[in-house]
Amino acid sequence: MKRFLTIAVIALALIVFTACGDSKKTTPEPTDEPTDQTEEPTDQTDEPTNPTDPTEPTEPTEPTEPTEPTEPTEPTEPTEPTEPTEPTTPATCTGLSVDWSDLTMYQSNFFYLGDDPAVYMEFYQSSDGTVTAGTYDLGAGDNANYKTCTECVRYMTDYVEDEGYAHQYFQKSGTLKIDGVDDNGNIKGTIAATLIEVTINSDTYESTPVAGGACFEIETANFDSGYEEPCVPECNGKQCGSDGCGGSCGTCEGQACSADFQCVPFNCESLEFDEVKLATASSWSGTYKRYEAYVKNNAAGNTNVPDLLMITFYTYDAEEDAWSYRTELLEGTETLASFENDETTVLMYEDYDVEEETVGGYFVQESGTLNFTEVKAGTLESKGNGSFRIMQVDSDLVQIAGGKCYDASLTWDTICIPNCEGKQCGSDGCGGTCGEGCGVDETCSAEFQCVADSCTEITLNTTNEDIYATAYSDYNYYDYAFTFTPEIEDAEDELEIVFYDLATIVTSHNLAGTNYADEHGILITLWEESDAGNIMYFQKKGTVNVTAFDSETGNATVELSNIKLEEVEVGDNYYSVPVAGGKCLSIKDTTFTYTAPAEED
Repeated sequence: MKRFLTIAVIALALIVFTACGDSKKTTPEPTDEPTDQTEEPTDQTDEPTNPTDPTEPTEPTEPTEPTEPTEPTEPTEPTEPTEPTEPTTPATCTGLSVDWSDLTMYQSNFFYLGDDPAVYMEFYQSSDGTVTAGTYDLGAGDNANYKTCTECVRYMTDYVEDEGYAHQYFQKSGTLKIDGVDDNGNIKGTIAATLIEVTINSDTYESTPVAGGACFEIETANFDSGYEEPCVPECNGKQCGSDGCGGSCGTCEGQACSADFQCVPFNCESLEFDEVKLATASSWSGTYKRYEAYVKNNAAGNTNVPDLLMITFYTYDAEEDAWSYRTELLEGTETLASFENDETTVLMYEDYDVEEETVGGYFVQESGTLNFTEVKAGTLESKGNGSFRIMQVDSDLVQIAGGKCYDASLTWDTICIPNCEGKQCGSDGCGGTCGEGCGVDETCSAEFQCVADSCTEITLNTTNEDIYATAYSDYNYYDYAFTFTPEIEDAEDELEIVFYDLATIVTSHNLAGTNYADEHGILITLWEESDAGNIMYFQKKGTVNVTAFDSETGNATVELSNIKLEEVEVGDNYYSVPVAGGKCLSIKDTTFTYTAPAEED
């Protein structure tokens, strides 16, 4: 079970590597030495031929001397050359040189990737993949087999496409020393090891030495996967400010932190703000509302660059230990506490350059109050006032020694009152609409009156090559994008038709009365860029008849008739409202058939 991580790493390696020549070194031939030894008995046979001299016939009666040639049996001693038959330890191993600067971390595994070969360091010391510093014997105990090793070193060569590596080697002996493991899991240390050729069972991961296999030797070498020395906090003589490692040397309750890291009385400038607005912002979890206001006359920092104040309202769920955005306020006074732990936070970007996306300085609440004197039930709309102090902090939210501070005051009225006086249509100023909306052949004029529409007609390019289809199966919808003529100046090149509720999409759909906030049926949109921002067009009327649709391939046959798009604004919860005096488009009646391209082999 412990090898799941290894499988992932090998899969990555197989994508990269290509085959090259065999890097094994031939083992010594065990027959060489015995061959030399057999020559000695041949010399011994010379003496017994001497008794052929007839003058000394009786001497051959001494039988013992001729038996001396049995001594040549000594050449059987070269049984020692049989040692090379131990395939795991040839007399000479090939030196293995690796550029350890290319050591890469993947979870608890570290590997060197070359074209071919590859070296892996794998660790199975704990269930969570944590690696511990220490010195480890690579040839003893559990480390003697790949099935059980906790510190494992492998070497692989001769990659064959669709088959894998022809040869792989596992540790026979050696020492792995890990000198350090940093907070990110990167390691550094030294290694010296002998690796022998093995086969590894794909089911049990047991490694078995290969008879006559080659071996490789890693002489003592240093490795480093990107280890960073731990930061040592420095707070000697400091009462406050950064410890140099992202922490704080202390906080000064009700006081500032001086340039020499001592707590001293605050000496803050005063700031006033322009109108406070209830604005929509976005985060990884979606959109939310907050209060925003700019400093009057850009008075903080560089007076040529704006300064933005943001007040955000959170709520904390103790049972779930989770923070979320508040959607309503209550009347009363809120006292500002620590920025990191308070459910109401005040943050200011000093010298906030929107185009360059740069910030000159960060300021957060130090103390103060916000008074909500009137609240619109169930919303973040309110009337009130606030008085608070903000102090300069670094990116770790630690008070900057010698940093600035500001005393701020502001009042607000974000309660929106709908205004539909004299309006037949259009926005009521609070996210709603005035009247019951204009007829399907009318549009809302700049004077908020319903008038006959005058739309620009476009023709969709409906050949299969001009349609781009995308499936979003997780969200149960299909998206078809079209080019069209004539092109709208500065508009994106595509109009989108989205199918929701795929199981029931094959039917006729009336677009009248639909809204962008709907997530069912058919949605048709087009975006146009302008100096004032993006213009969005959304369906006003028409019929979309889906006569055929395959949710697996996206193949579809669709009839479009009497389609009209109008310019809209999209507010909270994606609700779309027609823009008074906005533009409109009509789509020439057409039928398109989309067939997904055949998959390439």
